[in-house]
Amino acid sequence: MTTTNEAWADEIHIMQEVLLPWKDEDGQVIFEYDIPRLGKRIDVVLLLRGLIFCLEFKTRG
Repeated sequence: MTTTNEAWADEIHIMQEVLLPWKDEDGQVIFEYDIPRLGKRIDVVLLLRGLIFCLEFKTRG
């Protein structure tokens, strides 16, 4: 089973690789974004070039 820390490390590694072509862009990556009114979380929110991407990660385990 994958621990939370291992899952986060995997997510960070994946995001670093995938976003390499945009390394010089002005953007933000937000992990574990809370949505208070729903009582839920988005795994990753990516803000890039005026677009908002909400990403759900599934890990091996």
